[in-house]
Amino acid sequence: MRNRQKRSVVYIAIPLPEGAKLGLASLLENMQSNKYAWVDVNRAQILLINLGNLTEGRAEDAMTALAKTLVKEKAFSVNAVGLGYFAKERTGADPSVGDKDRNRWVVYMDVPDRAKVLREFYKDLCKNLSSEGFYPPTHYNPRITLGYLIDKKASREERENALETL
Repeated sequence: MRNRQKRSVVYIAIPLPEGAKLGLASLLENMQSNKYAWVDVNRAQILLINLGNLTEGRAEDAMTALAKTLVKEKAFSVNAVGLGYFAKERTGADPSVGDKDRNRWVVYMDVPDRAKVLREFYKDLCKNLSSEGFYPPTHYNPRITLGYLIDKKASREERENALETL
């Protein structure tokens, strides 16, 4: 019998400071198009790890790992540069029932970590997540999600061309 405990998607991200949100709002205002759905800049963040669907207890374990990591962290700054995109296959999507949104084309901004501050934070976080029984991803790619391409009927080539024009 399947475990029917309530689950939530849990990810670990760093919220953007107000100044960065204002800059992001200005950028997205200049990129207005009916082809994209932009994120709410007040919820913009630097995504570090997506832990997936977790029960409440496992989410608490993740918060414990995060708290252990944050104890020794100091303030730091990073820059966001360049635009990128990727197609993200949604797990669990069922094309046989006409799930139009099974492939999401994500538009993002890179967060290069030249001083390796985020990388060290990420390593500590992964170590603490492992001690709580998680298997954190080893792939490190901090980014700020800006939005999604919303023209679901477009071919892959049309989508890539639309994203290249950004």
